[in-house]
Amino acid sequence: MPKITNKVLALQVSERISEILNLTGLTIKGLAKFCNIAESSLRGNHNASVPISLETVSKLCKPFNIIPHCFINFDTEIPSDIASSKKLQQFHEEYINKSLRYFKEEPKVYKANKKKNITRNKNIQLEDITVASGKKRERDILSYLVFQTAYFSKARTVAEIAEDIEFEFKVAIESGRLYQLLTKYVDKELKREASLRVNNDERTSKRQIFKYVKN
Repeated sequence: MPKITNKVLALQVSERISEILNLTGLTIKGLAKFCNIAESSLRGNHNASVPISLETVSKLCKPFNIIPHCFINFDTEIPSDIASSKKLQQFHEEYINKSLRYFKEEPKVYKANKKKNITRNKNIQLEDITVASGKKRERDILSYLVFQTAYFSKARTVAEIAEDIEFEFKVAIESGRLYQLLTKYVDKELKREASLRVNNDERTSKRQIFKYVKN
């Protein structure tokens, strides 16, 4: 994967993507789906960790009728009327009620687990998470999801978990760090299942990934 050589430019691109997200109400996942861009690549662009390509700029601009020159001219603003794009409205109507995390205003998906058979002393509550900070908050969020909710009743990838945590708790956890946090639960509360990655175009990749689900 290409490395960032111009940090200032990468941050300007990141701010540009944030501008589009704020104007449209889309999440990174939703923007990637809407523009037919690989989510991992777009997330890297937004995190200023992966340089953006001309192809990605073109894909970001086309459905909103943004002139590519406007996107890379950081002294100008993205037109505010992109939110009224007909294609975006159709996308909104199709997916808003499917709880796919494509939009910022989607309802919460976490439901409290009625079973109180907590097997370890990790009785973390939501109020504990709000007062914690740093790495402790990251640990508390994972503990809460594992023990107090039914979140892992469905198998989920590290990328999906990271996205849901950022959406729900406004905490961004890097994939490597999240992998470490999940490892302590594997073969106890969670099991790790091998799976094949599905690309943004719905085709199955040969690349193997892992999903985490209640044991």
